[in-house]
Amino acid sequence: MIELPFQSKRIHVRPGYFMNVHVSGNPRGRPVVFIHGRASSFETWQHQLKAFQNDGRFQIIAYDLNGHGQSDYESHASVAEHAEDLDNLLEELNIRGPVDLVGHSDGAAIAQTFALDHPTLVRKMVLVAGYDRPPVDVRTKNKIALGLYKLSRISNFSDRFYDKLLGIMDAKPLRVSDRPPELGVLMEHFDAFNRFNVRNKVPRALRPHTLLVCSQIDPHAAIGQQRLAKKWDALQYTVGRDTHSPHLERPEQVNRHLLHFLSSG
Repeated sequence: MIELPFQSKRIHVRPGYFMNVHVSGNPRGRPVVFIHGRASSFETWQHQLKAFQNDGRFQIIAYDLNGHGQSDYESHASVAEHAEDLDNLLEELNIRGPVDLVGHSDGAAIAQTFALDHPTLVRKMVLVAGYDRPPVDVRTKNKIALGLYKLSRISNFSDRFYDKLLGIMDAKPLRVSDRPPELGVLMEHFDAFNRFNVRNKVPRALRPHTLLVCSQIDPHAAIGQQRLAKKWDALQYTVGRDTHSPHLERPEQVNRHLLHFLSSG
């Protein structure tokens, strides 16, 4: 595991359920919440956390999703339940004013759901390699993995098989944590996010000021970027050529645009 200078703590957000959260930066600054994607943890934002700490204008919140990192696992059948986790966390942190959301991949799905469910609580939103619905090839791979899991009980297979499966799902590059989710948790995660679909038209009143960050030919998100931008009336920034994780591979460029976008207005 990469040694990171970011402390976190487990917070009791509702009866019997604890989430792991990192809070830093300016306690009086604008709150910005970083939401990671599948098979990862808040540590995937390591470059962004450092840049925002050095900037000094923001209060930084980054957390581990349900069943990821050091957060507890609780069965979640929908993305809406993940968005409810975020609502519970912010309430426990006593942050009820508008926040900025930065979500990567599946984390971008959570950000969109939260923005639709709580429009008065979101000031700006950044979707990194986001989607309004998982592309057909991703949904197909997820369904195949789910079928194999149900038929073969592959949760009993070795770590080597688990790594191979994550590689197929293009999730392994995000594993900067030594606490990857259990395979059963990951399969449930696939199932819930496979059914995510933003409505055909997002009412103007529900659209926060939004920025899309994506590579030129992201294998999982590039196809729907124009459609996604139209739904949220979003600005777009293209960085890199064929990565699904520009915040990890091109952090300086991404950080520059994040700070500029979130500090303005």
